[in-house]
Amino acid sequence: MSCIKEWRRHGVGRVLCVHFLAALAVATVATQGARPVHGAVVVYDGFGDADKNNNGIPLEPADVDVSGAGDGTVGPYVALGNGGSPAVYPLDTMVNEVTAVENAADTGIRWYSIGGWTGSTPSETSDPRAAVSILSDAAGDLPETNTEIGFYHREAGVTKFAEAIDDGLALAFDSKGRGNAAAGFFNSRVELGPEVDDEVKVSFDFRIWYSAPGFNSNTNINQVPAIGDLRFGVYLDADNQLGQSNPKAGQLASSTVDDPAVWGQANGNFRGDAGASTLAGANGDPGWFVKLGIDDPDQSSFDQLDINRINEETNLGSASDMRILNGATDFVTKPEAADLLRFMEIDKVYNLSLSLKRFDDPNTPETTGDTIFATTTITEVTSGISWSFGNYEPVVNATTEIPDGISSDAWDYFVMGTGGSSSSDDFDWLIDNFTVEVFGSNAPANNADFNNDAIVNGADFLIWQRGLGLTDQTDKSNGNANADAVVDGQDLAVWASTFGTSPSAWAAAGSVPEPGAVLLIATACLALAAGRRGCRLL
Repeated sequence: MSCIKEWRRHGVGRVLCVHFLAALAVATVATQGARPVHGAVVVYDGFGDADKNNNGIPLEPADVDVSGAGDGTVGPYVALGNGGSPAVYPLDTMVNEVTAVENAADTGIRWYSIGGWTGSTPSETSDPRAAVSILSDAAGDLPETNTEIGFYHREAGVTKFAEAIDDGLALAFDSKGRGNAAAGFFNSRVELGPEVDDEVKVSFDFRIWYSAPGFNSNTNINQVPAIGDLRFGVYLDADNQLGQSNPKAGQLASSTVDDPAVWGQANGNFRGDAGASTLAGANGDPGWFVKLGIDDPDQSSFDQLDINRINEETNLGSASDMRILNGATDFVTKPEAADLLRFMEIDKVYNLSLSLKRFDDPNTPETTGDTIFATTTITEVTSGISWSFGNYEPVVNATTEIPDGISSDAWDYFVMGTGGSSSSDDFDWLIDNFTVEVFGSNAPANNADFNNDAIVNGADFLIWQRGLGLTDQTDKSNGNANADAVVDGQDLAVWASTFGTSPSAWAAAGSVPEPGAVLLIATACLALAAGRRGCRLL
């Protein structure tokens, strides 16, 4: 309790000491229990830079123009073009496009349409079939979340309101037909480690976007997708075509006209079924994808029963089979019977995740870690209600009885799009906080040497203290030790567990020590800081 004596010597009051003792008790419990498992964040995009620099690659007009004009002009647009009967929104309800960067350091990854272009004849006025741009989804910024506007739900006969992701800037996905997709391209390949229980996890926040510039395809229910088939997943660029030019992927390309576009660096027709398989794009790329149903409880019938599932596919075959996110036969799992009726509701925010974990197939005891266990988790953000389903991909195909195993355990890009039958709705959405985490043997080591002087000490603590509460961090310079983009108590625990050591030493050992007594000292110092007193850690 020498630290408490030091407080008294400096005249720190009783209230502060009470807070310290409470924090001390919490910290003591924390050090006695198991340390929570946190993956190293290897990809994060909170869209704070408004995607204006796109990782050094020049932007195309569609990347900054939400309204769909296609000329890059950024400004307000009319929600749904005053459509709907009765009107979805009051006449001339305007939506503001994003013109300002919130966080220039939040560069994230590169996002582009890979679904081709609108119109039967390619032209300079065509726009991407799955355009992605940036909007703010802070509460009230869009009319569907504004408590003075809302959206009119014709089936319910009332004005309703959608929840906002409420986290600043978000990525808007404007779909123009089923089967079209957009992709986020990583800056380096993300690999699943070789040890059993090594894991890669992809997650993001999601909600339906009502105030898009144009109607979703099923307009007879006034913009509410009675049926929704959201698909998303991760893929390996198996043929190493990222960065290569596809002569038939550009905005003007046709059977007789070449118009090149670069795979992974431009909007284009890259979804897999356009042109020969040798052209740069998604052709031949294996991956894992999820199908999730969306339904409206105000409708008289639920249409998306038995749609939820996880597939592993290789994007090859006939023209229709080559279309990415379209594999229909090699599904790994779907929910148990009790969960078949679950679906996402139209006006809520969800956190969606896909976990891919190294697994031992019990039917092949001669090998170790020979497959992957895939799990999808759906969490309603406001209530915290969560459900999941998952299973492993058998090494021996149950249908053919031929060993085929997994197609990929490393990934270069993320894809999302719409799917479903001819009766399915086309709908638009927003995502935010896109994150890829790596757990296990090949996870990047946590690092609390914030000032890069090869020792974790009090100087690093002061950096963490000044940065406490910051979000959208892309490096460790402000105290983000565990690469989760947020400076918080988890980073303090990393600092405490490595205090007095060199990060290179424990990184080489493959583990981070448990936090001990130093965490208690750090907690005391944090309390002292609240009382405008310093605490020196050498």
